[in-house]
Amino acid sequence: LVHLLLVVIILVGVVAIIWTCVLGMNEYYNIRIEDCSQLNRISPYRSNQARSLSFTKECSCKEVRIGDKYFKRIRQIDLDGLSGLERIEIGKQSFSSQPTEPWYSERTNGSCRIVNCPKLASIRIGYESIQDYHSFELRNLPSLHSIDFSDRCFNWVPLFSLTGLTVSLI
Repeated sequence: LVHLLLVVIILVGVVAIIWTCVLGMNEYYNIRIEDCSQLNRISPYRSNQARSLSFTKECSCKEVRIGDKYFKRIRQIDLDGLSGLERIEIGKQSFSSQPTEPWYSERTNGSCRIVNCPKLASIRIGYESIQDYHSFELRNLPSLHSIDFSDRCFNWVPLFSLTGLTVSLI
């Protein structure tokens, strides 16, 4: 009886450890930014475990700046209703997997929405970023006057939507 009780206690302990690990990993799958300082504290490792990136409407970021090779597994980016946002800058090879990475595949899912940001004036996206998404949407950005996309962005993006913009495309 003592041995059986000991086995049950050990099993409960193992299940608790596994459950804690699973819950801990889930926090990495969805990153929700409430304050721009959070974005600066995300390590490259943690960023590459995440599956989605979103910002709360209360977020007062004036600038969203993401470095090179961040958020490689992200499949959903949502910047909606950020009233103070003025600039977005994404470095090279972010939001895209590369053939040398273990999770690489020619993915066709993924969406990026940048919508309803009244002060957003410029967007700059680096080399090979957001290249394997399904959709990219820019909508209701009345102050947008500069869009700079480097080579090989949106390589496999079949749906690219620019709606309600007052931008002169050159």
